Amino acid sequence: MSNQYVSERLSSKLYHLLYPKAHVRSDVWLEPKYGYVKLNVDAGFDSDTLAATFGAVIQDHRGEFIAAANEKMDLCFDSFTAEAIAVRFGLNLASAIGCSKIEVNSDSVEVVNALSQDYSSSVSSSIIDDCYFMSLGFSHVIYDHRNRKRNRVAHELVRLARFFSPSVWIDNAPDKVIPLLVNDATLLMNE
Repeated sequence: MSNQYVSERLSSKLYHLLYPKAHVRSDVWLEPKYGYVKLNVDAGFDSDTLAATFGAVIQDHRGEFIAAANEKMDLCFDSFTAEAIAVRFGLNLASAIGCSKIEVNSDSVEVVNALSQDYSSSVSSSIIDDCYFMSLGFSHVIYDHRNRKRNRVAHELVRLARFFSPSVWIDNAPDKVIPLLVNDATLLMNE
């Protein structure tokens, strides 16, 4: 057993003693690694009309707003496809504003797994392939699953896309999501 392994195990045990799981909140936005930006994406899918809406928001490691966008699509096959398109939509936004290192968060476990394994057997595999090739344009991309409670801004952008024209916001967030962004940053400061 190496000294590094023993040290890591002791550090992990000490961390869990100091910060027990009972105190870990599952409803707060988590900052990305230092030097990375966080790209939260979400999609909405209406199985009756086959319409989809997408939202993406980019924040820095302090929770500060960088950019956001939302979009509508009149015809989409299923919720997996909608969630995969939301990731592609977010990657386009990140590329357009010149992001380099990004942590992509989605509330779709299936899409995150497909992106993390570079494989999808669904009808959406070409969208997963698009995301893979787009990710090559960044210096580093991390895909991670986050529940909806940790993805509130993107979720609200999806809701807004149902009622308003698709939009892109750079530097100045839409009024409807400012309270959610403030909440993200405040929770980070209090952690």
